[in-house]
Amino acid sequence: MATEPADSASKEVFQFWGYLFKQDNCGVDLLDRLLAGIANYIVCALAPPTLARQMSSEAAADEIPS
Repeated sequence: MATEPADSASKEVFQFWGYLFKQDNCGVDLLDRLLAGIANYIVCALAPPTLARQMSSEAAADEIPS
């Protein structure tokens, strides 16, 4: 696991977010959810409405179990 930073501001951020990366440099579930939320926001807020609808329907289709 990563070591905690020494200064208090960095330590507070580190404690709030926890460990976003594992020892093998793979992201934890929290990081996956954070990045998915950021991507969803970008698509919904910044993309043209037709593109946002298209990408949302494609994402929904990807989540349906086979």
